[in-house]
Formats: sequence, C-alpha cells, structure tokens
Amino acid sequence: KNPCKTVKKFAVQNYSVRYLTKEEEEKLYKVLPEHLKPIVTVALNTGLRKANILNLKWEQINFDFNFIEVLENKGNKHIYLPLNKTLLELFNSIPYEKRNGYVFINPETNKPYTDIKKAWTNSLKKANIENFRFHDLRHSCASILLSEGFTLKDVQEWLGHSDITLTANIYGHLDIKRKQSIADSMANIVRC
Repeated sequence: KNPCKTVKKFAVQNYSVRYLTKEEEEKLYKVLPEHLKPIVTVALNTGLRKANILNLKWEQINFDFNFIEVLENKGNKHIYLPLNKTLLELFNSIPYEKRNGYVFINPETNKPYTDIKKAWTNSLKKANIENFRFHDLRHSCASILLSEGFTLKDVQEWLGHSDITLTANIYGHLDIKRKQSIADSMANIVRC
C-alpha cells in the first residue's frame, strides 16, 4: 500500500506571463534612476534572473570572445550568453579601472546591490506600469525573441531552461509568428 496516495497535491500556481510592451519599455527607461538603467538593460538583453545580474562579476564577462558566463543559476547549468552590441557598449562604457569584483556596485556602500526593490517599485509607479515584477523582464526578453521569429527551442536555450516543455508552457501562447505561419500554410492546404 502506498501511504502517499492519500496526500493531497499542492495546487499549481497559474499566473499570466507579463511582459513589457514597447510603449511601457520606453516609459520605464525615461523614469529609471541612472543606477537601475544598466541593470534593466542587462535583464532585457539576456533574460537573466535578478540574482544573476546583481551577482554578476567582471570575470564572468569575456571581452575576447564577447560572452557572459553564468555559473550559478537556478538550473545549475553553465550558461554562455553572447554579448550583443547594446551590452558591449554598456560594459565598455565602464572605465577599465572599475572593472574588478562585481559589475553593479552601490556607490553609497561600495558593495554590490543586494536588492533594488525600492527603486524598482518607484520607477514602475512613475511610469504608470502595473502588475509587473522584475522577473517579468525575463518574460519580456522571451517575448522579444519570439516576436522576432525565434523558436521556442531558441528561447529554451537562451533562458537556460532544462526542458522545452517548461518553455512551451510559459511562452507557447506568445509564439505568434510560428502560429501565423501554420495558419498561412493551412490556407494553402484546406480545400474549402
């Protein structure tokens, strides 16, 4: 007899995936404090989680081959993300003599940021953006990739998901270009 058979399973938390529209992104950047702009830029361009960004060290940024290496993450996988033009410009704008230790240093404490909740919340209020968490920048990155025609497999690899099922469950409804391609193909196949 299995004693676990009588144990009730936890309800799955289904929440809608929230991502920034282009208009919201523009409004947000206008009100972000200067110290938050590069952090948000990294989030939108990489899809990295907040902890990975705040704990990012210069030794993880390879300027010879232009990638970020993330060693400690939720899936315990090595993640290598190529640096795009935006990130290269951002990181290169930081003086060379400041490129040791953590990338994002709080000038008041001279230590890495441990949290940005207050500045983040204030920025969202100023931009009049509701129901949006910092983690939703990760969703925004995925939605941008899908809107540009990248596949769910591409998004899975970019975000470091271990299983395509997870990616499909979260972002499958955003895969509009692929679905449109299917719909267009159906118009050529269906005979009525």
